[in-house]
Amino acid sequence: MAELDLNTIRAWRPETIIASADQLAQKATAFLAILDEVKDRTNRAAGSSYGSGEEARYAHVDTTVSYGYAQHELMVQHHQLATECGYALKAKRDAVLEEVQAAQRAGLIVRTEGVVEGDYPRQAELMDKYAESVGRAKHDLEQADADFARRIRDLNAKIKEGVGGFREAKNFETFGNVKDEPVDPDKAAKDRAQHIADGDEPLPTDPKALNDLFKHIHADKDPELLKALQHRYPDIGNKPGFPFEDRDVCNRQHMGDMKTQAQAELDALRKQHPDWDTGHPPGTPTDPHLPPGLRDEANKTGQMNNPEWGPWSQRVQQLQHQLEGYNNLQGVLDRSNKDGLPRFLGFIDDKGHAAVSIGNPDTAKKVDTFVPGTGQDMVAIGASDDKSTGLHDAARQADKSLGKNDVSVTTWMGYDRPMTVNPYDKDHTEWAGDPQFALNGAQALDDWQNALRFSHDDAEGRAYQTVIGHSYGSSEVGAAATHGHRLDADALVFVGSPGVFADNAHGLYINPGGRVFDELADNDIIHVANAGDSMGIHPLGVDPSTFDDVTQVKTDPGPAGDDFHTGYTTKAHSSYFFPDSSGLQNLGKIIAGVEPEHK
Repeated sequence: MAELDLNTIRAWRPETIIASADQLAQKATAFLAILDEVKDRTNRAAGSSYGSGEEARYAHVDTTVSYGYAQHELMVQHHQLATECGYALKAKRDAVLEEVQAAQRAGLIVRTEGVVEGDYPRQAELMDKYAESVGRAKHDLEQADADFARRIRDLNAKIKEGVGGFREAKNFETFGNVKDEPVDPDKAAKDRAQHIADGDEPLPTDPKALNDLFKHIHADKDPELLKALQHRYPDIGNKPGFPFEDRDVCNRQHMGDMKTQAQAELDALRKQHPDWDTGHPPGTPTDPHLPPGLRDEANKTGQMNNPEWGPWSQRVQQLQHQLEGYNNLQGVLDRSNKDGLPRFLGFIDDKGHAAVSIGNPDTAKKVDTFVPGTGQDMVAIGASDDKSTGLHDAARQADKSLGKNDVSVTTWMGYDRPMTVNPYDKDHTEWAGDPQFALNGAQALDDWQNALRFSHDDAEGRAYQTVIGHSYGSSEVGAAATHGHRLDADALVFVGSPGVFADNAHGLYINPGGRVFDELADNDIIHVANAGDSMGIHPLGVDPSTFDDVTQVKTDPGPAGDDFHTGYTTKAHSSYFFPDSSGLQNLGKIIAGVEPEHK
């Protein structure tokens, strides 16, 4: 049994096994279609011709087809085993990395070979604990790897034994009336998609396998098939690897359906209590001049007398916010009619998550993901789309050979971002100093970047992928490049960052040769959030502008002032995206793959 070091484990991608399994499933489906066609034609031909010679020939074809069906069964078994293997190894790999990260968070050092070191004897107990847990998780992974390798070798041997029958089935055209008709990949894909829509076959879970299948299906040519698929899988447009043109069609429909459902629920709630509103419990005074203390006491009394009002009011406000988000998102999509930039709805759900791409990420040469920060939910997507539009224009200005379809910038709101910078905000408990929002959303961003790579059409070359995180969005980007994640990015850019869960740029796992950039304006109020670094207080990690191995990028100082008596301003926190600013110009250069001006 081979022993795996941690570098190998970190770089390991069991997802490729799942992708290979899904590719095999596609081939098995195409092969089965051939066999069924041969059998059908043979049966029809046998009913119209007679004689011992003809009977012998049809019997031989029948035998060959039987071999083929047996081979198909082995292919199905191989797909099932490879799928089981991929998911099992992914879970065990993640378990190893989680134990390693837990040891590191406890202040220990974990060597490449898995040896745990620390300050002895002070950390002796911790060293023993994590030496055991890391070693056990590592052993479980190595054992599973060996077991699956043996099972796959055994199955491969069976498949090789049946290769003669497979070869004969492929050469069935030598038998009489059966013609040599090569498999049409579009037809095979549509047949398989129809099986999925009918519930006879599961939807592929691997982004590459999903893309390999659905790149043959187009919304304008196959609307009924796409409609049937969405009926079975309403959120199919969110699936990683699904082509963006189809994503856009499905997600716009999905948004319309969710909007209709939310409006119907809101109407029903209002109908239940037509005299209620969300501002105060029924029966309480509404005099605006009432002292706050008396008003609060009256509201408490009103809620005690009407216990249903609290949940009713909360749900009404949630639905109102949700509908406002859908409307604002639709307004962003409609901007394409004015500015001529195509927009694709790459993600949408009923939890406030969305992703809008300016330019098609599947065909663009330069593909950027912009991650906004605190308070930037779907209701605020218009302001974020303004920033993405500026980034798209800046990239084309940086390299004037780039056309509008050569650049794609996605406003990615696929995580639960905090909604306030004030930890004492009574209206919002999600504040920007809490690392859990970034950590919980890291996998979603990791998956998004992987899916961009899998669905990209590389006919004209590999896409250059960048990720820009602004404010708390930079913490989300950092979380997706640490904690066992490896972000598919050729460049990361942190803009006005409060921390990225790393001590240096080399602690961020991105593509080999990838670079890390940082922009920090002199007057940005984010300096206040980073003041704790000098005292060892940095729940989101240290300020990345202090990294020795980060590339500091030139940006304007931003508007000066003294907001909240800090000596800094909130306007400077957004100044990186001001038109014609050095910050925006340099961000455009990074997206375009052009060296930016250094600070």
